[in-house]
Amino acid sequence: MFSKEIIDDDSFLDLSTEAKLMYFLFGMFADDDGILRNAKSIMRLYNLDESTLNELETENYIIRVGKCVVIRHWKINNLIRKDRYNPSSFPERNEIFENKETKIYYTKSEIENYPSDKNFISLGESITESDNPKLSAENKTAAKSNLSDVDLLKEMDELRAKKGLPPKYSMSG
Repeated sequence: MFSKEIIDDDSFLDLSTEAKLMYFLFGMFADDDGILRNAKSIMRLYNLDESTLNELETENYIIRVGKCVVIRHWKINNLIRKDRYNPSSFPERNEIFENKETKIYYTKSEIENYPSDKNFISLGESITESDNPKLSAENKTAAKSNLSDVDLLKEMDELRAKKGLPPKYSMSG
């Protein structure tokens, strides 16, 4: 998914056609953290050159870390449910930081001069429930480890009933 906040912005529209294409392609091929290890392959496949990659970097749409490319606005463009999220195996994840207010990625060197680093979290840190308010009540209930399986299923059905949904986990039969 691509946010209109990003792609309808004048600075994005001022990019070359090739840079816009590359941005969309990178968004399609990136992992769940917005990281690509195969940017050069994508560029060769679609006949895009290094100057296009440089344009995206200069205009602050991507970050290059080693041989990887990180989509700076990944969290604005994408919301991946926690139960479907697969953390990147990108080894330098700790060098990329997300601003929790703006949801934009920055490098470690970019945030060194930032007035307050309290708003930043490293991609290498685990995502906690407080960082992800989109967790459903059923997923929060499932996370309770002190309930027996039967009690857990009953509690999940009670939550469904509060939402006006029929029981899904009922053990009657």
